[in-house]
Amino acid sequence: MLIELDALMIDGADGPRPLDEASDALARIGLVGTAVVLAPASLRGRPLPQDTAAKIDLVRRLLGDPALDVVEGVAVPDGRRDVDDATHVWQTVVEATTARWLVTAQALVIAPARRSGLRVVLIGASGSSPQAAIEPAEHEARDLLDAIGHILTAETFAIDAIA
Repeated sequence: MLIELDALMIDGADGPRPLDEASDALARIGLVGTAVVLAPASLRGRPLPQDTAAKIDLVRRLLGDPALDVVEGVAVPDGRRDVDDATHVWQTVVEATTARWLVTAQALVIAPARRSGLRVVLIGASGSSPQAAIEPAEHEARDLLDAIGHILTAETFAIDAIA
């Protein structure tokens, strides 16, 4: 199960910090699979290290789990060509992780992620994103725990789609 780092974080007084429920959410994912956190190039407008090992170490320290699976994130597409490129990158991530789900807070990643075979849960409303209207997420969650609860229910009861 893939989860974007942004979906686990909130802006704090001293910079980005994990949501209070982030560790619970990651533990719950473990009931039906393995959580793999996607580390982006930047977090809440602040660049993360370019060196992959340094970035992975930072994400693990931020989330307080030295054993957490972390991989490079996929850039948010900006236009049709970028959607095709992002789809290819998502396919590579899916093959490497064998993930079936993505939890994200970014509506623009829905189309390429779904085209790569992932089922997507969007935290928050998709708003007026035209891509989200064409290729909506399987579920729009209120918050992180709602997103994880939806996936747990779908996986536990082998449900293809839950409204």
